[in-house]
Amino acid sequence: MRASDSGRDIKLLALDLDGTTLRPDGTLGERTARAIYRAAAAGIEVVPATGRAFSTLPREIREMECIHYAITSNGAAVCRTKTGERVYSSTVDSAEVMRVLQEVKGRENVCLEVFIDGLAYGESRYVSDPARYSRESAVYYVQHTRIPVDDIKKLILENIDKLDAVDIVCRERQLLLQMEENLRRDMEGSYLTSSVPYLIEISSARSGKANGVEYIQKILGCTWRETAACGNADNDADMLRLAGLGAAVRDGTEKCIAAAKLLIGTGEEDGVADFIAGILSGALLQWD
Repeated sequence: MRASDSGRDIKLLALDLDGTTLRPDGTLGERTARAIYRAAAAGIEVVPATGRAFSTLPREIREMECIHYAITSNGAAVCRTKTGERVYSSTVDSAEVMRVLQEVKGRENVCLEVFIDGLAYGESRYVSDPARYSRESAVYYVQHTRIPVDDIKKLILENIDKLDAVDIVCRERQLLLQMEENLRRDMEGSYLTSSVPYLIEISSARSGKANGVEYIQKILGCTWRETAACGNADNDADMLRLAGLGAAVRDGTEKCIAAAKLLIGTGEEDGVADFIAGILSGALLQWD
Protein backbone atom coordinates (compact mmCIF):
# COMPACT_ATOMS: atom_id res chain seq x y z
CA MET A 1 0.00 0.00 0.00
CA ARG A 2 1.12 3.55 -0.57
CA ALA A 3 -0.48 6.91 0.06
CA SER A 4 -1.97 8.94 -2.74
CA ASP A 5 0.28 11.87 -3.60
CA SER A 6 -2.15 14.81 -3.44
CA GLY A 7 -4.53 13.00 -5.79
CA ARG A 8 -1.95 12.54 -8.54
CA ASP A 9 -2.20 8.74 -8.43
CA ILE A 10 -5.91 9.00 -9.27
CA LYS A 11 -6.62 10.21 -12.79
CA LEU A 12 -10.27 9.19 -13.11
CA LEU A 13 -13.14 9.41 -10.63
CA ALA A 14 -16.38 7.64 -11.62
CA LEU A 15 -19.39 8.75 -9.57
CA ASP A 16 -22.76 7.06 -9.37
CA LEU A 17 -25.43 9.73 -9.02
CA ASP A 18 -28.68 8.65 -7.32
CA GLY A 19 -28.13 7.49 -3.77
CA THR A 20 -24.42 8.34 -3.91
CA THR A 21 -23.46 11.77 -5.23
CA LEU A 22 -26.91 13.32 -5.22
CA ARG A 23 -29.01 14.07 -2.19
CA PRO A 24 -32.33 12.24 -1.65
CA ASP A 25 -34.20 15.04 -3.45
CA GLY A 26 -31.99 14.56 -6.53
CA THR A 27 -29.97 17.74 -6.06
CA LEU A 28 -26.21 18.15 -5.78
CA GLY A 29 -24.97 19.44 -2.43
CA GLU A 30 -22.81 22.56 -2.47
CA ARG A 31 -19.97 20.88 -0.63
CA THR A 32 -19.94 17.98 -3.09
CA ALA A 33 -20.05 20.37 -6.06
CA ARG A 34 -17.04 22.28 -4.71
CA ALA A 35 -15.17 19.03 -4.13
CA ILE A 36 -15.78 17.93 -7.73
CA TYR A 37 -14.32 21.20 -9.01
CA ARG A 38 -11.30 20.77 -6.71
CA ALA A 39 -10.75 17.25 -8.03
CA ALA A 40 -10.87 18.52 -11.60
CA ALA A 41 -8.44 21.32 -10.76
CA ALA A 42 -6.06 18.65 -9.43
CA GLY A 43 -6.13 16.92 -12.82
CA ILE A 44 -8.71 14.21 -12.04
CA GLU A 45 -11.30 13.52 -14.75
CA VAL A 46 -14.65 13.32 -12.91
CA VAL A 47 -17.25 11.24 -14.78
CA PRO A 48 -20.85 10.56 -13.73
CA ALA A 49 -21.60 6.83 -14.09
CA THR A 50 -25.33 6.29 -13.90
CA GLY A 51 -28.23 4.10 -14.90
CA ARG A 52 -30.05 7.23 -16.06
CA ALA A 53 -30.64 8.05 -19.71
CA PHE A 54 -28.62 11.03 -20.91
CA SER A 55 -31.64 13.33 -21.15
CA THR A 56 -32.46 12.75 -17.48
CA LEU A 57 -29.06 13.80 -16.09
CA PRO A 58 -29.54 16.66 -13.60
CA ARG A 59 -28.94 19.99 -15.28
CA GLU A 60 -26.48 21.05 -12.56
CA ILE A 61 -24.33 18.00 -13.43
CA ARG A 62 -24.45 18.56 -17.19
CA GLU A 63 -23.61 22.25 -16.80
CA MET A 64 -20.51 21.74 -14.66
CA GLU A 65 -17.67 22.97 -16.87
CA CYS A 66 -15.26 20.42 -15.46
CA ILE A 67 -17.38 17.38 -16.41
CA HIS A 68 -16.68 16.35 -20.00
CA TYR A 69 -18.13 12.83 -20.25
CA ALA A 70 -21.01 10.87 -18.74
CA ILE A 71 -21.51 7.10 -18.60
CA THR A 72 -25.26 6.61 -18.99
CA SER A 73 -27.84 3.81 -19.24
CA ASN A 74 -25.61 1.58 -17.08
CA GLY A 75 -22.74 1.85 -19.52
CA ALA A 76 -24.74 1.37 -22.71
CA ALA A 77 -23.65 4.85 -23.79
CA VAL A 78 -20.77 7.21 -23.10
CA CYS A 79 -21.61 10.79 -24.04
CA ARG A 80 -20.01 14.20 -24.14
CA THR A 81 -21.94 16.12 -21.52
CA LYS A 82 -22.03 19.46 -23.33
CA THR A 83 -23.37 18.17 -26.66
CA GLY A 84 -24.88 14.77 -25.93
CA GLU A 85 -22.69 13.30 -28.66
CA ARG A 86 -22.09 9.59 -28.15
CA VAL A 87 -18.53 8.38 -28.20
CA TYR A 88 -19.59 4.83 -27.32
CA SER A 89 -22.90 3.01 -27.68
CA SER A 90 -24.26 -0.52 -27.45
CA THR A 91 -27.87 -1.65 -27.85
CA VAL A 92 -29.84 -4.57 -26.48
CA ASP A 93 -29.98 -7.63 -28.74
CA SER A 94 -33.36 -7.69 -30.51
CA ALA A 95 -33.99 -11.38 -29.73
CA GLU A 96 -33.48 -10.69 -26.04
CA VAL A 97 -35.82 -7.71 -26.19
CA MET A 98 -38.48 -10.10 -27.45
CA ARG A 99 -37.73 -12.39 -24.50
CA VAL A 100 -38.40 -9.48 -22.13
CA LEU A 101 -41.72 -8.77 -23.82
CA GLN A 102 -42.63 -12.42 -23.45
CA GLU A 103 -41.77 -12.38 -19.73
CA VAL A 104 -43.96 -9.39 -18.89
CA LYS A 105 -46.87 -10.30 -21.16
CA GLY A 106 -50.18 -10.33 -19.32
CA ARG A 107 -48.73 -9.08 -16.03
CA GLU A 108 -50.93 -6.11 -15.08
CA ASN A 109 -48.81 -5.23 -12.04
CA VAL A 110 -45.65 -4.90 -14.15
CA CYS A 111 -44.63 -1.93 -16.32
CA LEU A 112 -41.82 -1.19 -18.76
CA GLU A 113 -39.45 1.70 -19.28
CA VAL A 114 -37.22 1.99 -22.32
CA PHE A 115 -34.25 4.23 -23.19
CA ILE A 116 -33.79 5.16 -26.85
CA ASP A 117 -31.07 7.53 -28.09
CA GLY A 118 -30.70 8.99 -24.60
CA LEU A 119 -34.41 9.59 -24.05
CA ALA A 120 -36.44 7.80 -21.35
CA TYR A 121 -39.95 6.52 -22.07
CA GLY A 122 -42.39 4.88 -19.69
CA GLU A 123 -45.81 3.29 -19.94
CA SER A 124 -48.47 5.96 -19.42
CA ARG A 125 -50.07 4.06 -16.54
CA TYR A 126 -46.71 4.02 -14.76
CA VAL A 127 -45.86 7.67 -15.40
CA SER A 128 -49.31 8.79 -14.21
CA ASP A 129 -49.06 6.78 -10.96
CA PRO A 130 -45.43 5.72 -10.25
CA ALA A 131 -46.10 4.80 -6.61
CA ARG A 132 -48.47 2.05 -7.68
CA TYR A 133 -45.64 0.18 -9.40
CA SER A 134 -42.52 1.38 -7.59
CA ARG A 135 -42.37 3.58 -4.48
CA GLU A 136 -43.63 6.95 -3.30
CA SER A 137 -40.19 8.56 -3.41
CA ALA A 138 -39.96 7.86 -7.17
CA VAL A 139 -43.02 9.92 -8.12
CA TYR A 140 -41.34 13.26 -8.79
CA TYR A 141 -38.36 11.77 -10.62
CA VAL A 142 -40.43 9.50 -12.87
CA GLN A 143 -42.99 12.14 -13.74
CA HIS A 144 -40.31 14.69 -14.60
CA THR A 145 -38.03 12.43 -16.66
CA ARG A 146 -40.19 9.85 -18.46
CA ILE A 147 -42.01 10.50 -21.71
CA PRO A 148 -45.40 8.73 -21.31
CA VAL A 149 -46.30 6.18 -23.99
CA ASP A 150 -49.70 4.50 -24.28
CA ASP A 151 -48.42 1.54 -26.31
CA ILE A 152 -44.86 0.92 -25.21
CA LYS A 153 -44.71 -2.47 -26.93
CA LYS A 154 -45.33 -0.74 -30.26
CA LEU A 155 -42.59 1.80 -29.48
CA ILE A 156 -40.18 -1.00 -28.60
CA LEU A 157 -40.91 -2.99 -31.75
CA GLU A 158 -40.52 0.12 -33.93
CA ASN A 159 -37.09 0.78 -32.37
CA ILE A 160 -36.00 -2.74 -31.58
CA ASP A 161 -32.44 -2.21 -32.87
CA LYS A 162 -32.01 1.13 -31.07
CA LEU A 163 -32.70 0.32 -27.42
CA ASP A 164 -30.05 1.44 -24.92
CA ALA A 165 -31.91 -0.30 -22.11
CA VAL A 166 -35.21 -1.86 -21.07
CA ASP A 167 -36.36 -1.68 -17.45
CA ILE A 168 -38.98 -3.88 -15.81
CA VAL A 169 -40.80 -2.06 -13.02
CA CYS A 170 -42.59 -4.04 -10.30
CA ARG A 171 -43.04 -3.37 -6.58
CA GLU A 172 -43.85 -7.03 -5.82
CA ARG A 173 -40.38 -8.14 -4.80
CA GLN A 174 -40.86 -11.89 -5.10
CA LEU A 175 -42.37 -11.59 -8.57
CA LEU A 176 -39.53 -9.33 -9.65
CA LEU A 177 -36.95 -11.82 -8.40
CA GLN A 178 -38.70 -14.66 -10.21
CA MET A 179 -38.73 -12.72 -13.48
CA GLU A 180 -35.06 -11.88 -13.05
CA GLU A 181 -34.23 -15.55 -12.48
CA ASN A 182 -36.17 -16.52 -15.62
CA LEU A 183 -34.42 -13.89 -17.71
CA ARG A 184 -30.93 -14.66 -16.45
CA ARG A 185 -31.44 -18.29 -17.41
CA ASP A 186 -32.48 -17.39 -20.96
CA MET A 187 -30.56 -14.19 -21.75
CA GLU A 188 -26.82 -14.81 -21.85
CA GLY A 189 -26.29 -11.94 -24.28
CA SER A 190 -27.55 -9.22 -21.96
CA TYR A 191 -26.44 -7.40 -18.84
CA LEU A 192 -29.04 -7.56 -16.05
CA THR A 193 -28.69 -5.45 -12.94
CA SER A 194 -30.59 -3.25 -10.50
CA SER A 195 -30.15 0.18 -8.95
CA VAL A 196 -33.30 0.04 -6.79
CA PRO A 197 -35.35 -2.90 -5.43
CA TYR A 198 -38.29 -2.42 -7.83
CA LEU A 199 -36.32 -2.52 -11.10
CA ILE A 200 -34.68 -5.04 -13.40
CA GLU A 201 -32.42 -3.04 -15.71
CA ILE A 202 -31.48 -4.76 -18.95
CA SER A 203 -28.87 -3.62 -21.44
CA SER A 204 -26.32 -5.09 -23.82
CA ALA A 205 -23.67 -7.54 -22.59
CA ARG A 206 -21.20 -4.89 -23.81
CA SER A 207 -22.55 -2.40 -21.29
CA GLY A 208 -22.20 -2.16 -17.51
CA LYS A 209 -20.62 0.76 -15.71
CA ALA A 210 -17.25 -1.01 -15.59
CA ASN A 211 -17.19 -1.22 -19.40
CA GLY A 212 -18.09 2.47 -19.60
CA VAL A 213 -15.24 3.33 -17.23
CA GLU A 214 -12.83 1.26 -19.32
CA TYR A 215 -13.80 3.27 -22.40
CA ILE A 216 -12.99 6.51 -20.57
CA GLN A 217 -9.70 4.98 -19.40
CA LYS A 218 -8.72 4.41 -23.02
CA ILE A 219 -9.42 8.08 -23.78
CA LEU A 220 -7.35 9.23 -20.82
CA GLY A 221 -4.63 6.58 -21.08
CA CYS A 222 -5.05 5.41 -17.48
CA THR A 223 -5.64 2.13 -15.65
CA TRP A 224 -7.96 0.74 -13.00
CA ARG A 225 -5.27 1.38 -10.40
CA GLU A 226 -5.48 5.06 -11.28
CA THR A 227 -9.28 5.02 -11.04
CA ALA A 228 -11.49 5.78 -8.05
CA ALA A 229 -15.23 5.09 -8.00
CA CYS A 230 -18.22 5.61 -5.70
CA GLY A 231 -21.58 3.84 -5.70
CA ASN A 232 -24.49 2.51 -3.67
CA ALA A 233 -26.20 -0.28 -5.61
CA ASP A 234 -25.74 -3.61 -7.38
CA ASN A 235 -25.14 -1.86 -10.70
CA ASP A 236 -22.06 -0.16 -9.19
CA ALA A 237 -20.42 -3.32 -7.83
CA ASP A 238 -18.31 -4.22 -10.87
CA MET A 239 -16.66 -0.82 -11.17
CA LEU A 240 -16.03 -0.63 -7.41
CA ARG A 241 -14.43 -4.07 -7.39
CA LEU A 242 -12.05 -3.15 -10.22
CA ALA A 243 -11.20 0.37 -9.11
CA GLY A 244 -7.92 1.07 -7.36
CA LEU A 245 -10.03 2.92 -4.80
CA GLY A 246 -13.69 1.86 -4.70
CA ALA A 247 -16.07 3.37 -2.13
CA ALA A 248 -19.64 2.40 -1.25
CA VAL A 249 -22.02 4.60 0.69
CA ARG A 250 -22.71 3.12 4.11
CA ASP A 251 -26.38 2.42 3.30
CA GLY A 252 -25.56 0.72 -0.02
CA THR A 253 -26.66 -2.73 -1.08
CA GLU A 254 -24.92 -5.81 0.25
CA LYS A 255 -23.38 -6.57 -3.15
CA CYS A 256 -22.10 -3.02 -3.54
CA ILE A 257 -20.56 -2.87 -0.07
CA ALA A 258 -18.87 -6.26 -0.58
CA ALA A 259 -17.21 -4.94 -3.75
CA ALA A 260 -15.88 -1.76 -2.13
CA LYS A 261 -12.63 -1.11 -0.31
CA LEU A 262 -14.09 1.47 2.07
CA LEU A 263 -17.39 3.04 3.14
CA ILE A 264 -18.34 6.71 2.86
CA GLY A 265 -21.25 8.86 3.96
CA THR A 266 -24.49 9.14 2.03
CA GLY A 267 -25.37 11.78 -0.53
CA GLU A 268 -27.25 13.68 2.16
CA GLU A 269 -24.05 13.68 4.21
CA ASP A 270 -21.88 14.75 1.26
CA GLY A 271 -19.90 11.54 1.57
CA VAL A 272 -18.45 11.98 -1.93
CA ALA A 273 -17.02 15.35 -0.87
CA ASP A 274 -15.24 13.69 2.05
CA PHE A 275 -13.98 10.93 -0.26
CA ILE A 276 -12.53 13.47 -2.69
CA ALA A 277 -10.94 15.40 0.17
CA GLY A 278 -9.27 12.19 1.32
CA ILE A 279 -7.86 11.55 -2.15
CA LEU A 280 -6.55 15.09 -2.57
CA SER A 281 -5.00 15.23 0.89
CA GLY A 282 -3.29 11.88 0.51
CA ALA A 283 -5.16 10.53 3.56
CA LEU A 284 -6.61 7.62 1.60
CA LEU A 285 -4.45 4.67 0.60
CA GLN A 286 -4.19 2.87 -2.72
CA TRP A 287 -4.97 -0.85 -2.65
CA ASP A 288 -3.28 -3.48 -4.81
